[in-house]
Amino acid sequence: MRPEGEGWALFDRFCGGDDAPVSARMAREFGVSREDFAGSPSAEQAAEELAAFLSGCDVVAPDGAGFERWMEALTPEAAPRTTGLV
Repeated sequence: MRPEGEGWALFDRFCGGDDAPVSARMAREFGVSREDFAGSPSAEQAAEELAAFLSGCDVVAPDGAGFERWMEALTPEAAPRTTGLV
């Protein structure tokens, strides 16, 4: 989420493409199916979209260092500033 006007904008994506593995645990705990991933972007594409969405925003994440490493691996040029809660 990021501030937008008087409210919040939400970034919500499945990623992994048509070949994304969907485990029984994912289906059970999160209610997702293979159809949810149909036509979804790759992790790299989703990270680029997320970086663009967060452009100019500070990010607060439960595991700030983990989030930074993930974003830097996928979008080294556009990783947002991150503050961790732990």
